[in-house]
Amino acid sequence: MNKFNEIWLAILLFAIIPSITFSQTLSIVGDTVVSKTADVDEFWDIYLTTNVLNSSFAISTIKVKAEVIEMPAGHSYDICWNGQCYAATRANWDDGMPYNLAANSTMGEDIFYSHYYATNKDNQTATEGTGKIKYIFYLENNPSDNCSLVATFSFATNSVKEILASEDVEINFDNDVMNVSYSSAEQSTIQIFNIQGKLIDEITFWNTSSYNLNNLQSGSYLIRVINQNKQIATGKFNKI
Repeated sequence: MNKFNEIWLAILLFAIIPSITFSQTLSIVGDTVVSKTADVDEFWDIYLTTNVLNSSFAISTIKVKAEVIEMPAGHSYDICWNGQCYAATRANWDDGMPYNLAANSTMGEDIFYSHYYATNKDNQTATEGTGKIKYIFYLENNPSDNCSLVATFSFATNSVKEILASEDVEINFDNDVMNVSYSSAEQSTIQIFNIQGKLIDEITFWNTSSYNLNNLQSGSYLIRVINQNKQIATGKFNKI
């Protein structure tokens, strides 16, 4: 091999090897940002699960850890991982045993799930409030190869049971008022359906909207937020 070819081979290997070495093999299957809300008068925990894909051609040994972004007093959470459920805590968590995930496969939702509680060991009375936790799945021998899910958990009265939304959509409740915000310059639409799927009300807005729930009779309702013909949030709430 002449000197010219050796130089080009070295350049080619230099370009290819980093992409092989540092490519991400783990990814979340489904939403990476999730909001869940429960009525504190009816529920004392919120359940969360997710699935992870190993896109490599080899078995990957993965672990999970949790970082508490915010958590009000009186709340806690736990993690069940690879057949074992660990004690509820309020702190960051990174104590689980490694799990071997086969090549080009997903781990299954029974391998990981978490509960977020409106109580803790020091406070047995369910309390309102909102917490946020980041769950990170990573390779044991290469923690920089990872994927994550950020979950927001809310306990409130007269509230949404569960919300799936894009990251820049916020839906919250202040007594009998539902507040919706979305950072977009385009007009958005809120649709409210009864539990049978009949459209009850439709509201257009820019950036923010406040809806008085006293306009509704007592019962369960579905909500959908649309922007540019795309659904950006959906959920369920109760009107007491």
